[in-house]
Amino acid sequence: MSYRIAGLMLSLMVTPLVAGPLAGQVTPPGIWPEKTLSPAQKDLKDAVVILRDTLRVVQSTSERLERAHLAGRGAVLTSSARSLAVDCERAARSASWVQARIGGFSTSEERGDAVLEQFRRSLLTLQRDMTTCNTDALSALAASPHGDRLLKIRTLAVKATARYEMTVEELMKTLGIPLDPKGHKSAIQI
Repeated sequence: MSYRIAGLMLSLMVTPLVAGPLAGQVTPPGIWPEKTLSPAQKDLKDAVVILRDTLRVVQSTSERLERAHLAGRGAVLTSSARSLAVDCERAARSASWVQARIGGFSTSEERGDAVLEQFRRSLLTLQRDMTTCNTDALSALAASPHGDRLLKIRTLAVKATARYEMTVEELMKTLGIPLDPKGHKSAIQI
């Protein structure tokens, strides 16, 4: 058993990582290279990925809060509620940053502009929902970290992230920007 692991480790250590196919090699379709994006498309994709990563933290904290509530672990519930408030505030700021970053973006097609406008509205809604999550979590902590109230706040945050993700998928599909590597899907779920 240890020989196999050592052999695997050795093969991993001596196998060079290559940025692409070498001269004369044929790469299977759909694996490499990714679609070449314009600078504006790259900016949009980068902004979307940064916000999505921030929202994944919100979702993770929301799940921890729910587990703590179900297990009756008051200290973990309180800690998770504090973390959720901070994470929601960060997500609201990130949504505002993305809104500012894509403010001047437009497309050459009417459908693309319509989806981009829908995305902008989605960002405003997300910012509002994340701000509400932050203030409600803080007020629940100030009064009493009542589990049912915190679960409602958690539900608001999770639904807001899911709505945003659906809008992002539509935007990226319409604009032809691959968001996830082939064969992988976003981890944000309702």
